[in-house]
Amino acid sequence: MNERNQQFQQSHYDDEISLVDLATTFIRRRRVFYVVFVLVMVVTAGFALLRGGATTTNYTTTLQLSALPSLDEVDSQGSSRETAVDRVPTLIAKINSHWLPLAQQQLKKQDQRWPGAITAGAVDDTELVTLTTSGTNLSEGQVSKAHKLLAGLIVGAQNERLAQRLALLEQQIETMTGILATHSPESLVAAQAIETRTELQQKVATGEPAAVLSLASKSTSTDNGPSLKLILALAIVLGLMLGIFAAFMAEFASQVRQAMREKA
Repeated sequence: MNERNQQFQQSHYDDEISLVDLATTFIRRRRVFYVVFVLVMVVTAGFALLRGGATTTNYTTTLQLSALPSLDEVDSQGSSRETAVDRVPTLIAKINSHWLPLAQQQLKKQDQRWPGAITAGAVDDTELVTLTTSGTNLSEGQVSKAHKLLAGLIVGAQNERLAQRLALLEQQIETMTGILATHSPESLVAAQAIETRTELQQKVATGEPAAVLSLASKSTSTDNGPSLKLILALAIVLGLMLGIFAAFMAEFASQVRQAMREKA
């Protein structure tokens, strides 16, 4: 019984692979490891040297929003105009939902192809809105035409609203002028009318029309992908893994061929 157990344990230990066996196998097949590792590094180095970054062309139109005179009383800080910064989010939403589809329809009626997606954005804490088209192989003429059409719709709507606001203020100024014509300059009513008219005139002076500051300004950007250091680091790791795997697979294949020869 003891002899049988000893034979079983001896057979079990013989089937185990120790670290010494692994190291011996690796050293015996080290040339395979070197070949695979160097091959991976050469291929990676060639890719890193020959790779070309993707170049993207950007067309940007910048719009200055109109400055609308306020219809309310002058605030505590002496401001008599509405800041356009507060109107920017609403304006961008309207560009995407109204003016952009309208511009596409108008360009389609002219049998012109829409050049690509136009993205509306804003410059932080300013009264500027940008229209951007990015891509490759874009037609500069078509992009400029689409940007010009869309910018014209936006600026036109902004200036129309400004004109309505100014017309309303001018009517109020005329009303104050009429009151002054029918009252004595020394009366309290006349004094209030003069003060009100002066405030209205100040508001009118704060109005500024919208304008196109730049139309489809062209710029390019290149995406080179991962850095060279990262590529080489990954190549080293991959080369080590594939080299070790190839070395042991070569040993395994050699053992299989030897076993087949012995059986034959």
